[in-house]
Amino acid sequence: MRLLCIADLHSQIDRLSGLEADADLIIVCGDLHNRGSMAEIRPVVEDKRRAVLWAESGASLGGTARSAAQQGWSGIEWGATVPGTIGGAVVGNAGAFGGDMAGSLHMASILQRGNRQVGSNSTAVVATVAVRDLGYSYRSSRLKRERGSAVVLSAEFVLTACPPAEALARIETMNSKRRESQPPGASMGSMFKNPPGDFAGRLIEAAGLKGVCIGGAQVSEMHCNFLINEGGATATQIEELGETIRARVKATSGIELEWEIKRIGIPGGAA
Repeated sequence: MRLLCIADLHSQIDRLSGLEADADLIIVCGDLHNRGSMAEIRPVVEDKRRAVLWAESGASLGGTARSAAQQGWSGIEWGATVPGTIGGAVVGNAGAFGGDMAGSLHMASILQRGNRQVGSNSTAVVATVAVRDLGYSYRSSRLKRERGSAVVLSAEFVLTACPPAEALARIETMNSKRRESQPPGASMGSMFKNPPGDFAGRLIEAAGLKGVCIGGAQVSEMHCNFLINEGGATATQIEELGETIRARVKATSGIELEWEIKRIGIPGGAA
């Protein structure tokens, strides 16, 4: 554990928290510029059949998973089908095809608020947190629920050796299933969490919203829990369409859909 001094730390964590950008993030104002990020695999000396995969928060989840498979390491193949970054996946407990961060992550390094002052500066602590302490639930974590409490710096996974062809075949099978069941085009994946015992897509379709558009944002006709950018859609239009969906589903079924994506910025395009 290291103690850092950062001027105006609390406002910096508030600004950075949650920007471990993933597919489940919509910025109503502004933009993010991605830089190159690192990931590396470190074989376990005591057991040649295992390795530790370390990745920076900004590393691509899909690219990292595919690279591990190509090198003959198994354990996060599901991640190859999920857009976004390692950090965003850690915060949101991303998952697909029966796998998720709760079941795959070993530990994460986070920058969290400290409780000391050094001069006029607040302090921050870089801590290593085991997966059991992240409070994972369906598409959520302690870090997501306690917004502004910490920023993910990196993550570690324990992988097992396997023939590269086997791991890559599993990835291709999952990608094929995804292509068959999910719409092509520009989207952020599933927009709403599935309520207990039901599916958000079914509820949206039952509410008569298949194909509905606001500006360039459209409810997919292939899978109603996807909003497609048909060209020129703004974040405000996507948000407006999402809120329209939530209101209609509430009116027709009594169920209040919960956003799966994270929305930040100024709602409604207000100044």
